[in-house]
Amino acid sequence: MLKVKIVIAGVIFFSLVLVVFARPLDDIDKKDAKNFLFILDVSGSMDPQIGGMFNEVKNTANVIVNGLESDLNTPYRLGLITFSGCDSSHIKLVINPSEVNGNGSQFLSALDQVHVEGTTALTKALREGRNVARDFKVQHPNKCLKIILLTDGAESCGENPAPVLEELLHENEECPDLLKVIYLGKDQFIADDLEKLFETEKTSLHVIGKEKSDYLEELLGQIVGLSAEAMIREIRHNNLGSRTNTNLPNRNTGDLDNEDPPEVQPAQPNELEANAQANERRHQNNGGN
Repeated sequence: MLKVKIVIAGVIFFSLVLVVFARPLDDIDKKDAKNFLFILDVSGSMDPQIGGMFNEVKNTANVIVNGLESDLNTPYRLGLITFSGCDSSHIKLVINPSEVNGNGSQFLSALDQVHVEGTTALTKALREGRNVARDFKVQHPNKCLKIILLTDGAESCGENPAPVLEELLHENEECPDLLKVIYLGKDQFIADDLEKLFETEKTSLHVIGKEKSDYLEELLGQIVGLSAEAMIREIRHNNLGSRTNTNLPNRNTGDLDNEDPPEVQPAQPNELEANAQANERRHQNNGGN
């Protein structure tokens, strides 16, 4: 009888151990995870050959991923949507953040496969982002997905992004600071339009000019939660050009949010014409798609 009681007690104890410690790995990984969805404009105006900032985005991604990898105590997920044309086939969910964990190498590899071409389908890109955010909430309840939109243009496919943005914000009311928009272009009129659209309680617009590419590294570093020290270390390690200012803002003080954004000048007519011609040539080379 005593042996039976010992066996029963052992079974009960072992069961309790399983309940407490044998949680699914995914539940452990989700604890305090950093979850990001990048929505990246890869239209023709992002082409470095005509002054676009796609190379700066890729270089910054290397710095950010290395910084996240060095923080071994915090798991992370990096999702990616690219948009480059009015047709839905040009809105691509490259990496679903619901299906990955610690996927820095995959994220960088995906950026290496991107080709810049086409137009700025901002509304369709936001709609795809809204759909991904919906799926993420189902797969990872009570977790927030921070969305980072990088673009150098305004909606150019004849749609209105405002209703889609309103849906996205409404469906993620529990997530503060939901959407960061980074404008990479030079046209002040476009920057003003984007500011009217995205300046809400849960979104913010940051303006980056070509001559202020270092500011992009600082800004994204703060958005993903890297310390100033980590950013300095990764920038130096990756040798991404000469750096004269290593006093990066500390994410705990909010210095970067209070910093005046770089001044953006309206694009000159000849520059706009050159960009339009470049996009038209790509459009013709791709069979009119």
